[in-house]
Amino acid sequence: MARGNGDYIVTITADLTFNDIVDPNLLYPSDSWEAKVAKFVSAGQAEGYDLHITWPRDAQVVIDADGKTIKSVTSAPGKR
Repeated sequence: MARGNGDYIVTITADLTFNDIVDPNLLYPSDSWEAKVAKFVSAGQAEGYDLHITWPRDAQVVIDADGKTIKSVTSAPGKR
């Protein structure tokens, strides 16, 4: 959106996503032991899983006529 003084306001609406595969790293003794316990407790059905966490993170940037950022404001994590 253009302002009367030649500045532009750019609004960014974004969703950020953290992706991870949660599974034991058998190079670490604690992970190896915990995997064995999980297999025993779950009667052999314990297995790794994918984890996806998404949250909104919006921003508003004011850019002058020369393309330089004058001001940048971001929302708090999880706020719109």
